[in-house]
Amino acid sequence: MDLIYIEAQAFGILATLCCFAMPLFKKKWQMLLITIGSNLFFILNLLFLGLHETGNLFTNATAMIVNLVSLAQVLISYWHVKKNTAVTTAENIIFLLLYVGMGFIGFNRALDLLPIVGSVFNMLAVFQKDEQKTRYLVLCNASIFCAYYIILSDQETSMA
Repeated sequence: MDLIYIEAQAFGILATLCCFAMPLFKKKWQMLLITIGSNLFFILNLLFLGLHETGNLFTNATAMIVNLVSLAQVLISYWHVKKNTAVTTAENIIFLLLYVGMGFIGFNRALDLLPIVGSVFNMLAVFQKDEQKTRYLVLCNASIFCAYYIILSDQETSMA
């Protein structure tokens, strides 16, 4: 097993730990901060997996793109929470279009649909003000991304 693969898995584990920890926080701003960490670790995980699998950092472009869009959305949502302002309908529409549109830019295979669908649940969770509803939506998002990573891992194993 090479070092790049081990690093990819380490970032994946850190991202997953963030996902498990996020619902344990009481306040929305705390959930958003842990979500920032999760997105950053998932991006690094996907970059290293792509490098390991094909020698190309951008093999898993769809998932990386939706994580980058999520990172931007989380930062905007954090700003809204800190300023105690509401998310506008325009912001919701813009991010929905960004998630779906940008997700399809990196689209290469049917598997790439899962990050796009998962990202819609993430979008709803991030802009949701109610902490409990946020937890439910994150559970849907995490379940879809979990399936994505299991399939991605299975493909990696079958290629070896």
